[in-house]
Amino acid sequence: MDLIRLADGDSSVRVRILGRRSPGNPQLHDLLDAEVVVETSFISGRLAICCCPADLNAWSQALDALGAGRAVEWLDLGSGPVIRIELPDGERDVSMVTVEEGSGSCASALVPLDLADGWVEEQRGLLDDVVRTWPSEVRKTAPERPGSSTAARPSPSPGAGGPPAQPSSGPAPASSSENPQSVGCCGVFTRTTPAAAS
Repeated sequence: MDLIRLADGDSSVRVRILGRRSPGNPQLHDLLDAEVVVETSFISGRLAICCCPADLNAWSQALDALGAGRAVEWLDLGSGPVIRIELPDGERDVSMVTVEEGSGSCASALVPLDLADGWVEEQRGLLDDVVRTWPSEVRKTAPERPGSSTAARPSPSPGAGGPPAQPSSGPAPASSSENPQSVGCCGVFTRTTPAAAS
């Protein structure tokens, strides 16, 4: 199920919710395994992340800011993945979505998107669907963001994600292989390597 779906027909940036981390475990029940999926005609990739209830609340607030015409950053902890959304301005007529891996590799993907009218309301609908499907059910025991009174949340389950967005040096590859690079506190990063030309 998509939590975020930003697309213009040629390119897309999505956040897909995969399910609860560990149903029934009071410490992990409210954590949702997820992945960021970037697809364009030139690059494609995935980045494994996890979302806690505080992240969903933060995304709701980000949508309020976007609706008011302000740029936002989501999941920004200073050392983990970041999704940045910049709206059209006097210098450009499309939105710019940046996905940064953030744990040491400094890998990032910048995707221009010509978003249709009503896209913010569409994202609110997706958020509502996720909250209804996986409601927060644990009180004061599920891990929250670092710095809160609860424990820091763990990283995504191994194998939850695939290769993240990473530009190639040539034409779009027909296939790719996964080369794990690093593991951060919020994401497992893998790099897309273009297939050798035949």
